[in-house]
Amino acid sequence: MTIFITNFRLLDHTIERLSEFNETELLLVHCAKESYDILNDVQIKLSSINVPHKLILAEKYPITANLTALKYILLSRHIIFDDFSGKDIFGLLLSPKITKTLILHDVTPHMGEHTKFSKVKKYFYPLFQKILVCSQHSYNEFMHQFPNLEKRLTLSHIPPYNYKRYGLAELSYSIPKNYLLIFGRISPYKGIPNFLDHYKLNHPIIIAGQGDLVKHPNVLHINRFIPVNELNTLINQSKLVVLPYLEATQSGVLSVMSGFTEIPVLIRNIQALQSQKIHHPQVHFYEDSNLNNQIKQLLL
Repeated sequence: MTIFITNFRLLDHTIERLSEFNETELLLVHCAKESYDILNDVQIKLSSINVPHKLILAEKYPITANLTALKYILLSRHIIFDDFSGKDIFGLLLSPKITKTLILHDVTPHMGEHTKFSKVKKYFYPLFQKILVCSQHSYNEFMHQFPNLEKRLTLSHIPPYNYKRYGLAELSYSIPKNYLLIFGRISPYKGIPNFLDHYKLNHPIIIAGQGDLVKHPNVLHINRFIPVNELNTLINQSKLVVLPYLEATQSGVLSVMSGFTEIPVLIRNIQALQSQKIHHPQVHFYEDSNLNNQIKQLLL
């Protein structure tokens, strides 16, 4: 049996990778946070695929969840990990004769994303027979750090995500007109405070994603998990989507926007995202110094 192991945050990426790994017979999805919105969102996305799947509810039943995942791992002949974390270690160590493929999203943790596990993660890379990275930037970085694993490494660009298949939601709150949109889980490396410091225009901004932010005039922060059909509505009604990242390896936001080609995307000028394969005709890059002028030109 070939199994594909992922988590709810990477599910969009995993779903689009299933055509690449069409031998997959079972998809295991770890849900570390089991709110109604998250579980409902996962079910909506899983309804779009034909591959058998099982949710691993780690928050409510941590021991049972780990044993369930381990059971399937030990019954498999090939395991594909869409990234991995500490909860996967027992499966890795107890399956030495099973072929393992890793899709590695970040060779080095982002600013603010360092954990105890991230310090030792690299020592498990030799357990994988094949390692895929999702951008040229990641490929170069991995080759620099782990040249002895060169023969196992493959570049396989992050695919576009088909979000439009999930439809739209009717919003239960009012939103401003002609707004800029920033979406995704809030983290220091995504550079939102830096963007707000440089932004001097009057267009309203919606920030859709969970995380702490200092209140800012003319900004609506929807501080929670955003279900996929609600996010589709916010994207669909926006005038411009902004990625103000301070650093990145690749971006799932860009893959989401591949389905909304009528809406321009403005990205802070960092090398890694320039090397990502972009499936969108209206992508523009900015420097902090010309942010406002570029927004003006795009919204004429």
